[in-house]
Amino acid sequence: MKLNFFLTIAIVARLASAHYIFTDLLIGNRKQFTSHKDPVRWARDVLPLKDVKSKDVTCNILPRGLKANATVAVKAGDGVGFQVIQSEDERYVGYWYIVHPGPASFYLGRVPPGETAESWDGSGTSWFKIDEFSVDQTTWSFAAYDSWYAWGKSELFTTIPADTQSGEYLLRIEHIALHDIDVVPELYVSCAQIRIIDGGSGSPPNLVSIPGYIASNDPGLIADIHDPNMKSYTAPGPPVWRGD
Repeated sequence: MKLNFFLTIAIVARLASAHYIFTDLLIGNRKQFTSHKDPVRWARDVLPLKDVKSKDVTCNILPRGLKANATVAVKAGDGVGFQVIQSEDERYVGYWYIVHPGPASFYLGRVPPGETAESWDGSGTSWFKIDEFSVDQTTWSFAAYDSWYAWGKSELFTTIPADTQSGEYLLRIEHIALHDIDVVPELYVSCAQIRIIDGGSGSPPNLVSIPGYIASNDPGLIADIHDPNMKSYTAPGPPVWRGD
């Protein structure tokens, strides 16, 4: 899990100013994938979110409105992911890495009747978590950034559970940065519009609303990863559903 030494130094050196966003939907896996910008809702790219009770945590601040330019088909059981883009001073500076420690999660939100993936604002109890990238619980220190599975990644991938029912969804990625104990955690969020095909008949049991899925005082949200007495960590949000 250790990264190349020079990559580690380069990332750490830019922690103070670096923010990032997930701008590209990836279909496939780390070895072979196609990249799609059109299905991703365009978010303000510079400042992370800091209020888990805000409506903005659903799909970020969307200055161009809800609708992305496309909804793409993904087979149940196939891999999907997001590409990380770095931003500084209100401009994109290219593909980069997740430069802060903290958990990352993938959610699916089932589009309700009468809505489409383009029109739905994400409201209602329709979301379920399909994956999370937390931390190596055997780490010598939770403040060791490379103990966090999402840290240093330029892409994050997951698999649409094969039991997921066919239909239109929002695929949401979230990274919670826990690096600064003096401020509230930073949330980096994006949503992509997808249509799941060849699905199953699964029924995720732990549906949540976003916001509403995490309390402001959730231990996983306010954890001090620099505390030498910290013994374990649980990522915020509902349990992961990977199929019935």
